[in-house]
Amino acid sequence: MTVSAPPPVLSEAEFQRALIDRFKECGYLVNRVYRLRTQSGAWLTSTTLKGLPDLMAVGRSCTVWTEVKSAVGAVSAEQLVVLDAFAEIETNRCWLVRPTDDLQAIANWIQDPLSAPRRFGFDAGTLGAALRTKSGKTTRR
Repeated sequence: MTVSAPPPVLSEAEFQRALIDRFKECGYLVNRVYRLRTQSGAWLTSTTLKGLPDLMAVGRSCTVWTEVKSAVGAVSAEQLVVLDAFAEIETNRCWLVRPTDDLQAIANWIQDPLSAPRRFGFDAGTLGAALRTKSGKTTRR
């Protein structure tokens, strides 16, 4: 019997690129939030809403908000609050995904988002944990 090695885990950037490609293949319009470095060396994002998810994909009668994290990346309370608030809108899908998640399952959701979970990768417990930590971040799933 031959045992095959598990597929390599993609980096956060590679995983995000794969998601963007799948959204575009399915006809979505995709917006990506970029981090920018200021002259002082500080980092900021191209938005005024703290916690705005990395990706907004509009199509198929749905808006999919996706926060992409590395396999061990911390999630901020602001990110969870925004995802949770956006998930209250019936046609929104709000996902916190990592390269360790099943890309094929996510691709299937992208093709049929209204049958996909409204929230994925976070719940009230994750939000509560982030709000209770001193840094406002959690790596819990």
